[in-house]
Amino acid sequence: MAFSNGIGVLVILVGCLASGEAAPAAAFFMASPLALGLLMLRSFTFFLGALALTALTKEHGTGSATAVGTARKSLTVLISFLLFPKPFHVNYILGTMSFLVADLIYLQMGAQRAEQRKSAAVHESGPECAPLGNVSEEGEKV
Repeated sequence: MAFSNGIGVLVILVGCLASGEAAPAAAFFMASPLALGLLMLRSFTFFLGALALTALTKEHGTGSATAVGTARKSLTVLISFLLFPKPFHVNYILGTMSFLVADLIYLQMGAQRAEQRKSAAVHESGPECAPLGNVSEEGEKV
């Protein structure tokens, strides 16, 4: 993760230098230590988020990580509506209903898959069989 982030920093740095944005940005951050501190805090929290996502993916798989990411984004949108009032539109209701229906379908499919895995495990183990012992080619016990 650190390697890919390091490459990303180099790509952004080259882009800023090529576009001429690096010098004004450096001057701004030199003049405003608070802005630099906030940028560092933001970067650190992004790093912690990436670590948490990596750990979640390793521990529980990509499905869980995706579900957590989607829930986080949904909560962000809902909190945004609470903190910054917006004019009402019917599309907001339709979008929320669509999201909830999709979540219910996802949960139902997950429950069905878990049940299938459970029943497959029972069928694979099967009833316990007694050992056959030595059997001749004709099928008679020796």
